[in-house]
Amino acid sequence: METLTSTTATYGSDATPPVPPIALAPRERALLRLLAAGHTDTSAARRLYVSPRTVTNMLRALMDQLGVNNRFQLGIALGLHTATAPQSLWFERMGDPSPVVDR
Repeated sequence: METLTSTTATYGSDATPPVPPIALAPRERALLRLLAAGHTDTSAARRLYVSPRTVTNMLRALMDQLGVNNRFQLGIALGLHTATAPQSLWFERMGDPSPVVDR
């Protein structure tokens, strides 16, 4: 929680907020995209060919890495990171944020 608090505290100043490093594995990125798209843990697990318990463990590991206590705080922390990261870091860490268009 201290990480989240310290990150949000910088918004009141004129200084550029720091971009805390978040190392996401490809599977973590895929999981976060599925959850953001509205999948449940169970449906995301099916799409990733893992158990729902693995999804829970992956989310817990991300929460521990960011120092947050629940999924809501995890979403806020990841959102703050995305909002404060230079666009080049976004593409490097998360991939192209543009929606996939079916042709």
